[in-house]
Amino acid sequence: AVTGSFDLNGAKYSPTWPRLALTGRIGDNYIFIQDKVNWKAGQRIVITTTEIKDSRDWHRNEERTIVNLFQTSLASNVMAIQLDTPLLYKHFGGKEYQAEVALLSRNVIVQGDDRSLPTDALPVVCNNTANPTDKSTFPCENSWLTGFGAHIIVDGSLGTNPKGRFSGLELYRVGQTNVIGRYPVHYHMLGNVAASNYA
Repeated sequence: AVTGSFDLNGAKYSPTWPRLALTGRIGDNYIFIQDKVNWKAGQRIVITTTEIKDSRDWHRNEERTIVNLFQTSLASNVMAIQLDTPLLYKHFGGKEYQAEVALLSRNVIVQGDDRSLPTDALPVVCNNTANPTDKSTFPCENSWLTGFGAHIIVDGSLGTNPKGRFSGLELYRVGQTNVIGRYPVHYHMLGNVAASNYA
């Protein structure tokens, strides 16, 4: 948007990032979360890892599809979510800390095409070649440098005071790697806009 207004709003799901109420164990088809949510069957979620390591080459995050949601008798704010496939890993949900469960799906999707994906995704990670006994991994300097996805910009550089209001969106294959100012959503040179723009 350079002039005028750009409004793109999907259904509002809330909350979108609750925590587990109980530990999810290997083989469980249900997880229990700490909040009442208005999510729907068929939506995708991710259950975050509670392991120490979380990297491209080794993680325990699990994506699942919701089969059904139930109010429980455990507490007034605890809901059960039936998963399409059982958990492969343990996701801790104790007093000390809890895995988070994030809603991935929205009913309005902004996405790049298949060519948006990085063409240099290998190697996934690199090792410390200077010290062969060091088994840690880190992102490689010469990979994951490409990727040219969708991009939303509200550009105020012409002084035309455009407005961009976005909510409830799923952004997939977005942003342009190593291109300054080509983030998934970019408000450019708008100045102080208060509540007239939001994402």
